Amino acid sequence: MFLSSVSALRISGSGATAMCVFLLAGCGSPVGATGSVDAYDQDVEDLAPPAQLGLTASQTIYPGHQWVLAAEGAAAWSEVHFALGTDGMGMGPCPPALEGACLDLAGSVIYLGSATADAWGNANLAVQLPEDLSSKDIWVQAATPGQTSAVFSAWIDDSCPTIDVFAIARQPSGGSNGVVDFIEPNGNVIKAAVEVGDGPHGIAFGSGVFAVANSYDDTVDLIDASGEIAHRDLWVGDFPERVAYGDGVFMVTNWNSASLGLVDPWGNVLRTDIWAAPSPISIAYGDGTFMVGNASHGTVTLLDSWGDEIRGDVWVGNSPMGVAFGDGVFVVSNQGDDCVDFLDSWGNVLIHNVFVGDGPRGVAYGDGVFAIVNQFDDTVTMLDSWGNTLRSGISVGDGPSEIAYAGGHFLVGNQWGATITMLDVWGDEILESPVDGVVALPVGAGQLDL
Repeated sequence: MFLSSVSALRISGSGATAMCVFLLAGCGSPVGATGSVDAYDQDVEDLAPPAQLGLTASQTIYPGHQWVLAAEGAAAWSEVHFALGTDGMGMGPCPPALEGACLDLAGSVIYLGSATADAWGNANLAVQLPEDLSSKDIWVQAATPGQTSAVFSAWIDDSCPTIDVFAIARQPSGGSNGVVDFIEPNGNVIKAAVEVGDGPHGIAFGSGVFAVANSYDDTVDLIDASGEIAHRDLWVGDFPERVAYGDGVFMVTNWNSASLGLVDPWGNVLRTDIWAAPSPISIAYGDGTFMVGNASHGTVTLLDSWGDEIRGDVWVGNSPMGVAFGDGVFVVSNQGDDCVDFLDSWGNVLIHNVFVGDGPRGVAYGDGVFAIVNQFDDTVTMLDSWGNTLRSGISVGDGPSEIAYAGGHFLVGNQWGATITMLDVWGDEILESPVDGVVALPVGAGQLDL
């Protein structure tokens, strides 16, 4: 096996910085490579490690996909080596680099690479397993000079899964560009800090692609199902705010130019000349219709996927800042009136003035529930599709602005507090976590291909 590339990812949060080193492995002659898993200066006082070197990793992995091995208990700043065997446990080789320690891997052993432990004795190595290991049991071991871990067993699954994820767009403090983080509904970070444009204010998913609206540089970026940028700097209009996907296209609301743009999932800008009412901001798709909320106009506009107007100037409440579709109806949040309206896909108002909290903004639908964030009282209200209140006054973070649904959970972006809150469909809090973000904190939901 040879190591084909080495790259580093730095994740900055509230008060901590870490660096993980990624090494990609393939079949061929072994080539050694090393990488630091920490950016701390090596003058930091060494901390005494525990007696046993530990090794953890996911027990189910996929051929050709990244797999992260985590060792703990190494001597500070020592080199931690990782090896793989396919023939079970047994008397293995004793490489000179281990200074007398021997591996417990029987048969042919593949060297995966090494990483330098940090001051606390932790070292992470990310490897990409070759395709020819499909559907096999494997055994992995970590080792340092004079010290080995217990053997860790795993199963390589030859299926190709996709997973539900939340996407969080944020503008790091002091950063000139925004980034997008992907997390699972259980809170695990799948991929962090994918760089996008300046001032991301909206994010949507469709056809295996995430579209991010960057307000400050008037562009849209597309992120593919692997979490990598596919297309960058697609100009759509002046100050793009929100984006929604439907019928094969992304539609973008442009606040300053009072227009809408259309982009397909392959990075083609289809239209930038769709004129809208003043200050279009919120947008959602359902039942063949895009619905756009016009914040300063108190109306919504209905359009088809070509951008042609189906119905314009449907009066709702004051400052329609959010809209979502589910169970055959659109729900529009009217921030200036502390209420929401229910409409069908033809623009007929079905239920008017359902009062929620103070300053309702983002809306999301999932599992039979509409969840509305109330920005001015830091709460969430949950309604059914007939306008009945299921639960109100659910406390979240400071200034919640956006919300999304995935995998049985709602994720709230708290704009003023720079935190995210995850709720289940009954409104119970799963987690709250700080993020390094300023300005808007839009969230979306979709899928990544591992």
